[in-house]
Amino acid sequence: MIRPYQRVVIATLAAALATAQGTAFGLDPLTVVREVARLDGAGARLSPVEWRKIAPLVEWPVEPAWDRLILIKAYEITTPRRSGDDVEVDLRYNVSAEVTPGKVVRKKRQQTVRLTLTPTPDGGWLVRGPPHPPFVFENASDPEALAQLLEPSSKYESNSALVWRLLREDGANFTYTRSADIPASPHLMEVATGAAGDVVGYYADGEPYQVGVIEDEESVVSSTLSHGRQILPFSAFSGPTRYWRPIGRGETSVAASPDAGAEEKETPAPRRRR
Repeated sequence: MIRPYQRVVIATLAAALATAQGTAFGLDPLTVVREVARLDGAGARLSPVEWRKIAPLVEWPVEPAWDRLILIKAYEITTPRRSGDDVEVDLRYNVSAEVTPGKVVRKKRQQTVRLTLTPTPDGGWLVRGPPHPPFVFENASDPEALAQLLEPSSKYESNSALVWRLLREDGANFTYTRSADIPASPHLMEVATGAAGDVVGYYADGEPYQVGVIEDEESVVSSTLSHGRQILPFSAFSGPTRYWRPIGRGETSVAASPDAGAEEKETPAPRRRR
């Protein structure tokens, strides 16, 4: 249930973010990408305070509370190229490890992230969402400490930790599951239409990067790095969405594939999250 003061927070946040995005005026696409990559590598997307430096350069209004991050040794930026009105730039990373809750998996690889920049009315450029996970220089971080911080029991509340806590508070039989693994959870079933109390996942590169719990038909409860636990409009996060319901709470399910849509078998009646 959204309370009046929370609606004010949502409206104020949206207005403030719309104003802030104009501050990239005059920067060309390559300069924007260089600055985003530099700040990301220094860990700016792991700090609510430092994220404010990136916010004027990107299109997404809030930074997800990630439950994974990538450690890197180096990166290179390719030459910008036109794609209609937009510009595309590739970031080629030398990856050294991936950090997930309680784990540091070391595996060297090359990974390319394609950034699409869209022009703004004031002559600037913004990196379009959905956002990629943080790519942080290993020599600027403590991998083991980060792995412990991502644990659902830590003081840091990732987006998947929030879902775990809310579902358990609602009495669901649900073990902690990373956002990318939510579709395979044995405690959830996919549904065609989300209702209050269901889990919503926002997709990028074939898997959920951000998950939350539906509050009502207009909003979702989600954990963000930039603004903490918030009730936000569905549009706060970009990318295709899919929905899951705790098993035992309803009987509606769908057969779906990540690439194709879902075949609806029954439409559930809306339920509000208690």
